[in-house]
Amino acid sequence: MYVRLWKAYHIKSLALELGGSLIGKEILLGLN
Repeated sequence: MYVRLWKAYHIKSLALELGGSLIGKEILLGLN
């Protein structure tokens, strides 16, 4: 259970980092 939660959190944080950078790029492109 604990390991599953840790893996889910780790994957979610990676996804947030990737998603955040993609969203940031889209916002920068949208402003330009």
